[in-house]
Amino acid sequence: MKIAYINKKAEVTPEVNETLELAYMKDIRIQWNKNREKLQALGLDEKGFVSTMRSRLQI
Repeated sequence: MKIAYINKKAEVTPEVNETLELAYMKDIRIQWNKNREKLQALGLDEKGFVSTMRSRLQI
């Protein structure tokens, strides 16, 4: 594992990028399950929540 320093841009390979995307998707799913009732009370469904989170995270 390489350490990214503040003044040095971290290099992201496609494999790392895919792994990060899968981790983000898992976290989004966990948040949906944890806050399902609150989000549904606000009028969000699972598909809308996931698409909103993906667009905000730009993945």
